[in-house]
Amino acid sequence: MNNKNELQDTFFDLMKTNKLPVSVFLKSGIQLKGKIINYDPYIILLKNNSVIQLVYKHSISSVVPMDAPALDQLQKED
Repeated sequence: MNNKNELQDTFFDLMKTNKLPVSVFLKSGIQLKGKIINYDPYIILLKNNSVIQLVYKHSISSVVPMDAPALDQLQKED
């Protein structure tokens, strides 16, 4: 696995494990909100209330945690 995927997996795993809410911005400009419940090399599953959305990673522009302390935890792992 290359370094890009390791960082990506670390980030997504942190969001998933801690059930942190995120905003997912798509390349089209659409914003999705929810919690990452699972992911693989191609997709993420995002849950908001009772709706689960399958989002292809190639359509994502950025993923922003809604909880700032999560970023601090990710930096401590370096």
